[in-house]
Amino acid sequence: MSTQLTRRDPWRWPALLLWFIFFLIGLWPEQSFSVMRTAGYVFSQNAIVNSYHFITWCLVGFIVHFTYHRCLDSRFPPLEALGKSIQLGVVAFVAFVDLPVKLIPDIRHTLDQSIVIGMVMTKLLAWLYLYTLMVRYYWRRQSNIIAYSLPWLAMGKNDPTTAQRSNVSGDSSASTSDSPGSSMEEQVD
Repeated sequence: MSTQLTRRDPWRWPALLLWFIFFLIGLWPEQSFSVMRTAGYVFSQNAIVNSYHFITWCLVGFIVHFTYHRCLDSRFPPLEALGKSIQLGVVAFVAFVDLPVKLIPDIRHTLDQSIVIGMVMTKLLAWLYLYTLMVRYYWRRQSNIIAYSLPWLAMGKNDPTTAQRSNVSGDSSASTSDSPGSSMEEQVD
């Protein structure tokens, strides 16, 4: 058995606190943008960035960058690391996009109102998923937690996600040959 040396990382908990602040800002980007602009005494005509969408895109870009490098640390090929990081980027976009929560009582049709409420619930679930993913990463400090969190959509024969899961569960079906006769022999037995 291999033993892992655990060393103390003094930046683990401050980094997790910083992620929490980023995630809170991303949960309500429009309100956060207004509060930060008011706190900095920046008037809209003097602002370099005049849209709260900047917060959403910066957080999505940061999640994509973070995921890409954690996948490379887990020895993924660069193309697969890019694919997984784009997937988590889509989840991050859903988690950090601003939704019209204040307008829900003003929506007259119940179907439209339920659609908006469903979108808000999806946003909260994506936000919670990403935040628990970050908590798990900083708790265990292993890049595999980020790399194997989502199955890669372009799964093929050589997908490392399925190979690791089959090795963990002891499934021997991943090691069968691809010859046409081997499947016939398995059916006869």
